[in-house]
Amino acid sequence: MSAGADDPLTPQLTLRKRFRLFASVIVVVVALSLLKTVIHWTGLEFLTLNALFTSAIAAAVFIIGFLLSSVLADYKEAERLPKDLRVAMEAVHDDSRVFGRDLDAFDDRAVAGTLLSILVSLREALEPGGRQLEFRPVIEHVDALTDRIADLAAMGMPPNYVVRLRAEQASSGAASSGSTTCSASSSSRPSTSWCRPW
Repeated sequence: MSAGADDPLTPQLTLRKRFRLFASVIVVVVALSLLKTVIHWTGLEFLTLNALFTSAIAAAVFIIGFLLSSVLADYKEAERLPKDLRVAMEAVHDDSRVFGRDLDAFDDRAVAGTLLSILVSLREALEPGGRQLEFRPVIEHVDALTDRIADLAAMGMPPNYVVRLRAEQASSGAASSGSTTCSASSSSRPSTSWCRPW
């Protein structure tokens, strides 16, 4: 489950992509500054600097800051979700691999393939130019883990491990769909209707 430099799941961010927003803002600021300088030199200013004008600017800055403060929680959530998804998927992969390594009837490649399908479909849903924000395939692949967990339960996996795998499955679904309302059932063959982003 580790991603190398040539892993197709690892996004290759160029210097241009990293600083695209910064460069765009700099261009706009420079353009506006030049426009303000030209207007000042030519004497075309129609707004004089007074108490009302400065108060309007301060009010606008306050409102913008107030609006951006609510967005900060979304950025924190966006930073936390990839970590939660990785931890949940690694737990599912490691537990199933360790349990099934002495069982000839169990093939851990099926679980690994399902987990890889989740990552591939999630990247396709998030990358620009693709099926952006289409999370239905992601949740379908997360639901497919139910069959893999049921196979483990049929082979004798202890119920507490099954419950843990179901909880990690729920965490994967919640992280991949951006929702924190998904919850797992404690039964060994539960229903797959625990989370839907639509």
